[in-house]
Amino acid sequence: MSATEQDTHQQDGDALGHEAAHWLLALEDDPDNTALHTTIAAWRARSAAHEQAWQETCATYGLMAHLPATTEAQWPPRSATVHVLPTRQAWRGMGWRVAASIAVLAFGSLTWQSWPMLTADYLNSGHQPNVVTLEDGSRLHLAPDSAVQVDYQPHQRTITLQRGEAFVEVSPNPQRPLSVSSGPLQVTAIGTAFAVRAQDSFSAAQVSVRSGTVQISCHGRQDDALQASAGSLIDADCQQSPRAFATRQQPPEQVAAWTHGQLVVNDRPVREVIAQLEPYLPGTLLVNADFAPTQRVTGVYTLDAPQEALQAVVSVHGGEVKGLAPWLMVIEDKK
Repeated sequence: MSATEQDTHQQDGDALGHEAAHWLLALEDDPDNTALHTTIAAWRARSAAHEQAWQETCATYGLMAHLPATTEAQWPPRSATVHVLPTRQAWRGMGWRVAASIAVLAFGSLTWQSWPMLTADYLNSGHQPNVVTLEDGSRLHLAPDSAVQVDYQPHQRTITLQRGEAFVEVSPNPQRPLSVSSGPLQVTAIGTAFAVRAQDSFSAAQVSVRSGTVQISCHGRQDDALQASAGSLIDADCQQSPRAFATRQQPPEQVAAWTHGQLVVNDRPVREVIAQLEPYLPGTLLVNADFAPTQRVTGVYTLDAPQEALQAVVSVHGGEVKGLAPWLMVIEDKK
């Protein structure tokens, strides 16, 4: 098995483990739910990998039940706010096993996608956008399920997007430019407002500019950097060759519309729109493999009512949303 195949296999296993953990927690919350039992049995029967993930998760859950609850004062808070987390040095001082246990207990489950919570300076684990004012006066908006590191030096300001999406209103300082990085992608501005959204691939991100001008580069290379102005929407992937940037235009006022309660979608795949709505939902969303629409979506959705928005997107494209527990929803293809 090649290194790429091993990585893919590991990520598939992590995803199944994440699903199994949510099913197990749902079952504990509502053990007499016959429909939930039936759905879990069907999920386990899909493949040997599904059953293995279930068995391993059950075993892990049994071990976690015996972990001593003696570190509550050190747990990251869990509420719909931007959290100022313990410093990265503090996490390292705990040791990775202790830190991982704290993260599991505080946030519910731990997969490869969850590690940013151990290293972030700011984390939004709630279901609504939040904003924090940084030391230079710049305003950092974090979408739900987003995490960043902030590193301010005398001649450079750097924000590292570890997960999710951030919108930055930059306090101008030509002698101290501000950059936002997502994987190998770097977006630099002197005085502007722009958003960066991490994609599933480590090398990819989406950049949108509300005002001013930004410079976008891969791996810090300036020879093929892109200058983007207000209204630009750039899909960037630093693994693509020869050109990493695909640019289209949108009204500047639609950039980071989530900061004022809207999701604006223009000709995007259904699955992508569902993924954008998921962090706003009050609970966990699972999408069955049988729901695989090929259509694309255009529309404006209210994020104050994310369940209704999800239902509107899914029902038009042949699916239905089922609530199996107070905080667990499943999307299935209509039978």
